Parts: sequence; C-alpha cells; structure tokens
Amino acid sequence: AFVEAAKLKAKLNTKKISIQRGKSRKIQIRNRKKGAVYTYKSSNRKTIKVSKKGVIKALKYGTAKIQVKEKLNKKTRKVGTVTVKCVKQEKAM
Repeated sequence: AFVEAAKLKAKLNTKKISIQRGKSRKIQIRNRKKGAVYTYKSSNRKTIKVSKKGVIKALKYGTAKIQVKEKLNKKTRKVGTVTVKCVKQEKAM
C-alpha cells in the first residue's frame, strides 16, 4: 500500500471554478506530497488574484487561468490549470 501511495501524483480537484466578484475560494489539490512546495500563477492578475497558499479572489468580471506547479527534490512539475471565471451572483456555483 505504501508503494502505491508514493506513485500517486498530485492532481487538482477541479478544472473550472465560477466565483462571484469580491469573493474568494481555495484551490484544492489531491494527493499532496509531504515536503513539496506548490506555486500558483494567474494569467490575468487584474481580474483574478491568487495568493501563495492558493486562495483565489475575483476582482473584476472576466476569466483567468491559474497554473499550479509542484516543486519537490529540486524538480518542478506542472500539476494542472484551473480556469476561473468571475460571474454575476445568479450564475456562481
């Protein structure tokens, strides 16, 4: 069981997130590795802001892609990309 658990790669819980303007939400990562550092980068920082801990905040209406990377043992690996859309209140999930 330990060998199987070690082979699991970190993955994002979701690929798309809809969020209301002014609200915030955390990006969830499954199978996080102990000792790994995760970095987050927004493609449109004026619309969607992301913190070092993966908390996204919608500043304006629009869309941005958040790229998530994992750094472990001097190796960097792309975990995935989350598309975040800032929507009006009725459409938010």
